[in-house]
Amino acid sequence: MLMTNSRNRRPTIVVEGERADHPPRKGENAVKYILLISGNEQSLARRSEGEVKQVVGQHMKVAQDLRTAGKMVAAERLRPQAEATRIRMKAGQPQLTDGPFAETKEVIGGFYLIDCASKAEAVEWASKLPIYDDGFIEVRPVWEM
Repeated sequence: MLMTNSRNRRPTIVVEGERADHPPRKGENAVKYILLISGNEQSLARRSEGEVKQVVGQHMKVAQDLRTAGKMVAAERLRPQAEATRIRMKAGQPQLTDGPFAETKEVIGGFYLIDCASKAEAVEWASKLPIYDDGFIEVRPVWEM
C-alpha cells in the first residue's frame, strides 16, 4: 500500500501486516529477500541501446547504494531465456527442454538478494529499481538453508 506522509508529502510504503511507524528493534534478525526482476524479452529487444544503458546505469546506482548501506548479498543480470534449460521430472526421469520457451511471456531478467529488517524495507529498496512499463519486481522472503 502506498501512503503519503502529510508532513513532507513523500510517499511511504506500508506492507499489509506491518506498521509504518515501527522501526526495527535492536536485536531483530535481518531476513534475506530476493527481488526478482521480470519483464518481456521481446519488449526489451525493441528498446534502443541508449534506453537499455540508462536502465542498467540506474540499476548500478541502486546496487551501489545497497552495498553502501550494507544490505547487498548478491545481484546478477540473467542471460536471455534462449540460453536456459528447464528440467522436469516425468516418470522419475529428468526431461530437459532448451529455451526459448514458447509458453512463457514474462521472464526473470535478474535478481537482487538483500538483507532487510522487514518486508517494508525490502519493498522500499525494490521501489528504487527501474522497470519498464510491462515489467514488475517480485519481492519474496528467502528460507535459509
